[in-house]
Amino acid sequence: MADVTSRNPSSSTSSNKNANPTGGGDGQKKHIDLNVRDPDAFQGSMVGAWAWLEDNANAVFALFALLIVGAIGYSVMNWWGKHEEKKAQESFYQIEHQYTKIKEDFELGKMRASLPKSDKPDDLNKVGKIASGDLSKDYGTVISDFEKLARDNPKTSAGAQAAIIAASIYLSYNQPDKAADVIQIPVKNLGEKQLLANLARDLWGSALATKGDCKTAIATWKPLIDTAAAAFLAGDASLRSGLCFETLGQADEARKMYEKVSNSKPLDAGASETAKILLRALDLKTNANSASPQPTQPTKG
Repeated sequence: MADVTSRNPSSSTSSNKNANPTGGGDGQKKHIDLNVRDPDAFQGSMVGAWAWLEDNANAVFALFALLIVGAIGYSVMNWWGKHEEKKAQESFYQIEHQYTKIKEDFELGKMRASLPKSDKPDDLNKVGKIASGDLSKDYGTVISDFEKLARDNPKTSAGAQAAIIAASIYLSYNQPDKAADVIQIPVKNLGEKQLLANLARDLWGSALATKGDCKTAIATWKPLIDTAAAAFLAGDASLRSGLCFETLGQADEARKMYEKVSNSKPLDAGASETAKILLRALDLKTNANSASPQPTQPTKG
């Protein structure tokens, strides 16, 4: 032990100098070491923190309560959304099964009607059925069931699908008022970036135009033309907006729509060709109107 102490006789002096360059001796060094290592310093800081918590307990507990309530609320809403969607989808599939069976019968009926006359008409009559043109006779309560599902579940994908089918059938049976009434449900309840909402908006514009409300139809289609999320519908919406502008006697606005689509990307090649045809038809109509003789005013005297 004596040998260890004598190996570096200057170490103690060097340590003291570094620890207290301004003087003060070993007592000052001891005081500094205690500040660093003394557990009472840590306990003191804990006591201070606890005192702060006691003074602000209500605010702290209120904050934790809000966080907990928020977390529970999010979990409940997330669960409820999934539960509501699942329940709506189950109802949708039951109605869709009936709808699909009726549609298949109509398709078979069309195919039967297109076949040449047979020596055994009774056998052909057993295949499919021909639509009567009366909605209640052809579909029973299926379409009204779809509409009820859409109204009862306005914020679900199942409700949107039901509204789209119901509106499509209403339009095919020349009932645009009913179509416009039901199809606006998903448009107003789902976000603009959702596919089903954009499809519903496109159909809503068609229903409005069919019932003669071209001004509102144009306004309804406009978000599809301006929104990147609905780019795949923009060409068709622009063409029908152009036709509505023509109906309203606004040929210049119609031309803008057709020109925009005619210069569209290759993705809209079909719409582009249609737009070029509509442009030529508009030019012919405009030229014919300008060439027609204007009525002359009777001269006085």
